[in-house]
Parts: sequence; C-alpha cells; structure tokens
Amino acid sequence: MSNTIKTIKELNLMDSFLFAKVMADTETCRRVLERILGASIRGISMPASQRTADTHYNGNVIRRDISLNDDRNTVCHVEMECMNQTEAFLPKKARYYEEDMDLDASSAGNGCGELNKSFVIFICNFDPFGERRHIYTFENRCAENPSLVLGDDCTKIFLNTKGNMHDVDPEMLEFLSYAENTTDGFAEQARSPLIKEIHKKVTEIKESKDMEAEYIALLQMERDALHEALAQAYKGKTFSVFGLTLPPIRELLPAVPVGDGFIDSLFLLEDGTYAVVEYASGYHKADIARYPEHIAEILKRYDKEDGSFDLRLIIIYTGDVEEAEPSFDFGCLTIRPEQAFLSRMNGEAESDDIWQKIHSNRLLTDDDLMKLVVLPLAVPGSDEKAQSFDRILALAGEIPDEAQRNFVLSAMALATKKFIDRE
Repeated sequence: MSNTIKTIKELNLMDSFLFAKVMADTETCRRVLERILGASIRGISMPASQRTADTHYNGNVIRRDISLNDDRNTVCHVEMECMNQTEAFLPKKARYYEEDMDLDASSAGNGCGELNKSFVIFICNFDPFGERRHIYTFENRCAENPSLVLGDDCTKIFLNTKGNMHDVDPEMLEFLSYAENTTDGFAEQARSPLIKEIHKKVTEIKESKDMEAEYIALLQMERDALHEALAQAYKGKTFSVFGLTLPPIRELLPAVPVGDGFIDSLFLLEDGTYAVVEYASGYHKADIARYPEHIAEILKRYDKEDGSFDLRLIIIYTGDVEEAEPSFDFGCLTIRPEQAFLSRMNGEAESDDIWQKIHSNRLLTDDDLMKLVVLPLAVPGSDEKAQSFDRILALAGEIPDEAQRNFVLSAMALATKKFIDRE
C-alpha cells in the first residue's frame, strides 16, 4: 500500500508537529494560554531539561510542558489530540500527565505542600464527552457536596473544535476553527489579533527549509519505528483470514519510496516469493494506473535478474466493494492480482468473538490479530469506517498481551491510514 506524505505546507495547527513549533515561541504560547485559561499571564518559561520532550509524531506524543511566571509556579501541559479513543482513555491520559508533572516537582526536592498548581490541556478535533461543548473544565470536588472543592490545584481542560454551544467567546471560537483550517484565507478574514499572530508564526515555519528537513526527518523516524515494531510481529502470520492460500510471512520489508509516498506493505514470504498488499475502496482507474509503477519500483530494488523473482499483488478491497475485475489489461501488460473482499467479512460477529476471547483471558490467535487489523475497513462509508476504527481501537487496547496489543495498534495505523484521516 502506498501512503502519501503530507507536506509541511499542508499541515493544520491540529498537527502535533506544527503546534509544538508554534508554541515554542514564548510570546505566542503565552497569549494562547491566556485565552484558554482566561487569566492574565506575565510570562512563561519552558524547562530545558523537560523529561517529557518525546519526539513521536503521528501518535500525538509531541508534548509541551510550560511554567507560568507567577507566585504559584503554575505548570501547564498542553497538546493537540486527534485520536478519538474510548471516553475513559483521555481522562486517564490527563491523570498520567498530571502525575508526571508532580513527579518533576518531587524529583526537584519539593514536598507535597510545595507541589505546583497544574493544568492539563487537550485541544481535540472530536468531542471527548459528547455534550457538544467547546470547553470542558474538570477539578476535584466532593461527591456528597459538589460545591466543596478539594483544593488540590489540579485542573483538566478539554477544548473541542466540534462544539456547537455558545460557551466560549468569539476569539476562542475563531481559534478552534483556525486549528482545523490553518490557511492564508482564514487568517486574512479573521478578526482576532491572536489568529494573525499565530498565522505569521505558522507561515515562518512552513517556509523554513530547516523546519521542513526536521519534519521529514521526524516522519522517517516514525516510519522506521513503526517498521521495527511490526517486522518481527508479522513473522509467521498468513493471509488465510482473507481467503488467500499463501505461504506464511517471513519478513516485512522496508518501505519503498514511490512518487510522493511509500509502498509500506511489502512482504517476503517463506517460499522466497514477494507479496505487496494494496488496499482499495473502489475499482478506480487512478488506483489501477499506479500498480505498474509500484511493481516497477519493487523490481528495481529486489529483482536480482536471475529469473527467480516472483511478486504477488494482493488487493484487499474495503467494505465498499462487493466485486471487482479479476485482472487489469494494459495491452502490453496484464496484471492478475489476488483479491480479498472485506465486505464478505461479518465484522460485528468477528469483533464480538474476539471481545469474548479477550474478556475470558484467552490468548488471541494470529488470525484474530489479522482480523482486528482490517476490521475498521470492513464497513462501507468513510464516517462508518471512522466509527468502526474507534470501536476496534478501544477493543485492541484491552488485549492483555502487550506484544499482541502493540502489533494490532501499529498494524491498524498502517492499514487504515489511507482511509481514515487522523491528522
């Protein structure tokens, strides 16, 4: 499957990389936090020795911890969140970050009475609690008397770009809209001086050759990490769940650059033959036309010209496709792929069966794992795929075996990337 690379100029502010770079400017960051917290902030600083400066990109793990220059040594964690998971996941993630900031303070020798006031802030491109609010603010209160605040100085704020209530001021509403539509046109018509300041910084970042190189390098690091996570996990698995009788997988091969993307589902099988997996949501000429180009790139890299090279093209059709032509005739070239149709998979029954296995503490089989990887694509329609992705993602997160869980989550990200846009 070829995954197209999003260029730095195509990024929205919801993208973790771009957001982190914008927020690295202390004045821009200060003004954004003022707007979110609704309070005047004299100044901010960013700890040079930040333990949480992870560099993972598409998994939304780029983090920004900030200290406010006030009399409480207030600390904030702020990040973009584009992955709609289970309702319970994001609050637990907020709890984890809160504890992580407290650990920083205690590691510096502070006692519990000296812990900093803290804010954990997520800016989401989905509604994390389903109440259509633009902002959800949480603090600890007494269950028996909700007016009694615990006073532990810990606050969690969830901003939602998909809200439709009149619960934030026009400037915040414009900021949330801009986060998903980070364009020159939007910035030009924006009334908020903050949006214009942010967009000036965005433009500088997008036009910087150094930033572009860093962005590309980070994408490559992510791709390498994903390949490393999957390479061993795929070993020995088969395509039998798709109704295909092929030798087991010996190795997931490194991604092959092609056009403006990569062929990143290329396998060496146990019999020494190769198999490239392509996912398709229809019988489209654009898809068909790129197959010869992909085959040519694979030939250039792996054909030793000794007559032994054998490549299988496997097309896995999503739930949108019931049937397709068995071959593609280009006149001088005929391609006969091996086809699988996810529309013939009973996704609900399969996921229920796997749920039962997980909750009865039974180890999942290789076939179960391969099914989970593609189940989000077994339904027709883009919105339905996104909803299915969220359900299967939550189910995969419950797999007790860490190696199996990591395989499914990583392989799902690779298989669904073309069809489910998570920024």
